[in-house]
Amino acid sequence: MRRWIKTGLLTTLLALCLAPLTGCGREEESYRLIEVMELEGKATVDREETGQLDAYENMRLESGDHVSVADNSSMILNLDDDKYVLLESGTRMDLVAEGTKENSRTTIHLQEGAVLNHLTQKLSEGSSYEVTAPNSTMAVRGTVFRVEVRYDENGESYTYVTVLEGVVGTRLIFPDGTVEPLEKERQIPMGMQVNIRGDAEVSEYYPYEMTEIDFERFSLEALEFLKSCIERGAELSVTEEEIDDWIKILYGEPEEDEPEEEAEEDLVEDLVEEEPGAEAALPELILPVEITQQPVYTAPENSGAASSGGSSGNSSGSETDEEATEETTEETTETCTVEFTSGGTLFYTVTVESGSMVSEPSLCPTASGHWDYDFGTAVTENTTIRWVEE
Repeated sequence: MRRWIKTGLLTTLLALCLAPLTGCGREEESYRLIEVMELEGKATVDREETGQLDAYENMRLESGDHVSVADNSSMILNLDDDKYVLLESGTRMDLVAEGTKENSRTTIHLQEGAVLNHLTQKLSEGSSYEVTAPNSTMAVRGTVFRVEVRYDENGESYTYVTVLEGVVGTRLIFPDGTVEPLEKERQIPMGMQVNIRGDAEVSEYYPYEMTEIDFERFSLEALEFLKSCIERGAELSVTEEEIDDWIKILYGEPEEDEPEEEAEEDLVEDLVEEEPGAEAALPELILPVEITQQPVYTAPENSGAASSGGSSGNSSGSETDEEATEETTEETTETCTVEFTSGGTLFYTVTVESGSMVSEPSLCPTASGHWDYDFGTAVTENTTIRWVEE
């Protein structure tokens, strides 16, 4: 994920070196640079005159390109060396890039998925940067913000706009295609989020009030991208330490080195394989020793065990311990964690009591598909339910 920082610096240095040869040192306007800076997995680019192309790193994009990122994949775009866009898993979007580098007009028509945008420089007066969704449009001048579009089983669209630096202006797009007047634009400050839903009859905020950012909606790639934004000088509403905490909460601890005990056990096996009979000659210190300890039950104060005169070693005392252990077990309610995933990305998490049934989410990751699970089945262990697109 961090390669794009180095690549961006090299691109900038190369542009400076070539300036005297290309005339960029004069006041002539320069052409725009739009390229695939980093690609993890697979993606395609549909171009009107060429057809569908497989995306690759350093690929130059053109205005009008339709970009589709496959599941379990991600892409980072570099626009003019001062705008960076992360396309998360399952994203579909159209790119419109007009004007020059000095007076650029960029629009991302997001149809599905999520894009995380980082504008490192404030736009000039003649420039613009917008992200449109089926039910809303977002305009900025210089900021870090994320836009996500999802659909439920009825085809109703849901847009989530989160602002991590700067301010984003949002306007509703109504079902007939008209856009809310500019004077009704809603300003979203850093650290806040708005949700917008739309169907064939209405486009509206839900709830109308802004909320704090829901980081549970962020993919691992998005959280890592935020850390890269901080390295490039962005002052976000969240610190790098807080981002690491969210990564641990949502995606677990990073893989660690093999524990010492397992390494010693592997050493013993290797020696025995190489020289039969060597096991008997090995020092006992390197052989793993299992130590088992029986659980000790402590009777609560004022219980029958405490008032029996402290007798021990008889059968009645053992029965009392067993009964108390059973009561303690019955009072403890076991829970199970159920994760809903789409394309390898966490979509929703819920905790239910063991033996009960989990409810189907009201929202769906894509417009068509189903959850690969029988919701009439009781949950008895931690479960992962996957979304299957149709």
